[in-house]
Amino acid sequence: MTAGYTLKGSGRLPKSIEGYYQETGRAGRDGNPSYCLLLYSYQDAIRLRRMIEAPASVRSMHLQNIYQVVSYCENISVCRRKILVEHFGEVYDAQMCLKSNTPCDVCQRHKHHPDGVKLFDVSEEALLILTAMTRMRNVTLRYLAELFHGQLNKKDAEQAMRLGHTALPFYGRGIGMSDQDSLRFLRRMVRFLVAV
Repeated sequence: MTAGYTLKGSGRLPKSIEGYYQETGRAGRDGNPSYCLLLYSYQDAIRLRRMIEAPASVRSMHLQNIYQVVSYCENISVCRRKILVEHFGEVYDAQMCLKSNTPCDVCQRHKHHPDGVKLFDVSEEALLILTAMTRMRNVTLRYLAELFHGQLNKKDAEQAMRLGHTALPFYGRGIGMSDQDSLRFLRRMVRFLVAV
């Protein structure tokens, strides 16, 4: 006998954790085991952010909602079930997910690669980047990540040399990180700055 599975896919980034939770709940309504697939690109968050047309106070709330979803998507170390359950004020032991037959992707990865997540203390680097950004104009997160990583493409390397960006104190400090980790770090800084 073959068990039926339900796959719930979303072709767009949810506007809030609440919206995502509601979408994921639809997958299991038929009683069959279900899997949820959230396709994510940071560009989706930028698009959503640009679409917000509201007074400043309401806009701020919508931005917070979007950045909570971005945090959820970019998370690689905390159980996704724990994040969702605790978002709604409940307590959840991630060991339950880790020990289940259907762990979230984070717990699944942890099961197979217990030492797979490398933690970095980037407090000093964050301060260096924030200080440098007061003197920089019109730079993208990708460019900042390349500077932080110390690896620029030819065009950006020429620009960085011309503008003196390779002499900035944070240049090359993220050499031990992957490109994705560098971008994830900078996006987290953006979310933190928006929250302040």
